[in-house]
Amino acid sequence: MYLTKPAKSLKILLVVFHLPDLLYTYPQDIVQKEIKIFIQMITTYQTKIIHQSDKAKIEWIEEGKIVRKTFTGFIIGEEMKAAFNAGLACLQKNKGRKWLSDNRYVKVYKQEDSDWINNVWFPQTKKAGWKYWAVLEPKDFYGQMSMNRFIKDFAQQGIILKIFHEMDQAVEWLQGVD
Repeated sequence: MYLTKPAKSLKILLVVFHLPDLLYTYPQDIVQKEIKIFIQMITTYQTKIIHQSDKAKIEWIEEGKIVRKTFTGFIIGEEMKAAFNAGLACLQKNKGRKWLSDNRYVKVYKQEDSDWINNVWFPQTKKAGWKYWAVLEPKDFYGQMSMNRFIKDFAQQGIILKIFHEMDQAVEWLQGVD
């Protein structure tokens, strides 16, 4: 589950649900955590799994028309290409323009895979209408280095992008553009 646009103000949430006593009874960090869980419960959206393998998952988020790609570990060759191509096909079919890359657990890409992304997948995806890219940055140093090359190259070719550390912020940004 991921957050969509949360309640307009925490104050309204507290008044409507009679939570003022909660603020004065428990430590602030606990209160914030409980309120975030509550907001998630009432503002979630559905994803449809388009493709899944051991190290890849491609999902479609109808609210916002977003392709969400999640990779973990060292993903290479045909497994990687199949996932990227499934996302591309979904973007084309639904006339999407937004891509969310959850790269938090990605390691480095092999050179031949990076070349395929740059020379085959990227031009096709941009031609299909891709315009906005939210990136959840890899935690792995080498994964960051690998992603930074794509970020720089794609931005120079017209992709509007932002880097995030939290999924809800990335989704919210994509839902707010275009």
